[in-house]
Amino acid sequence: DFPPWVALGISTANDHWGPAIDNPLILGNNAAGFPHLFFGTSQPVDLWVGRLHARVEYGRLSQSQFAFPSDSETRRFMSGVVASFSPRGVPNLQIGGARFFHSIWPDSGFTSHDFLRPLEGFAYISRQGPGNTPVGLEGDNQLASIFFRWVFPQGGVELYGEYGRDDHNLDTRDLLLEPDHESAFTLGLQKVWTQSDGSLLTIRGEHTDARVSAIAF
Repeated sequence: DFPPWVALGISTANDHWGPAIDNPLILGNNAAGFPHLFFGTSQPVDLWVGRLHARVEYGRLSQSQFAFPSDSETRRFMSGVVASFSPRGVPNLQIGGARFFHSIWPDSGFTSHDFLRPLEGFAYISRQGPGNTPVGLEGDNQLASIFFRWVFPQGGVELYGEYGRDDHNLDTRDLLLEPDHESAFTLGLQKVWTQSDGSLLTIRGEHTDARVSAIAF
């Protein structure tokens, strides 16, 4: 039997990753879902140093009817991981991250690399899989983000933010020198008041910046 805190399933429901309400950077529920299987925690797990909540997911993506027609393979394999951590002593703070890969559907069959891709190195050069070029490049695309959410229950206030990247950095030097390359960020704030009749009044603001940087290749 699985422990009660383990979640395992198959679904076509849409996903929402990260703290953003209107503009999540990785996955949002504003569109239909896709077939996927997942496993992870059903609730935050107490690790003494904090509480961890995580999910690994694999799925099949199909070309949208709104995309340009393609004569090549229109199926994509999705693999991803999302996790959040609440440190001990600060239970209302969540710090997390997500990685989402989409790659060409492997007609020749899956390898361990296809499933381990979200858990491998963050730099292109550190990842070596079947079909890679000599410098470690391969035909996939990564979306990745880090985020936080801090709730103050007594004041009815919530702060959150997310920073995301599209595509890999080549190596650590590339990440440090060009942090704005193919990047976006979201900052948000919510305030809730309880009315005399028990209803809630909420005011929120969210700013997302996905500007095109000055970096050009």
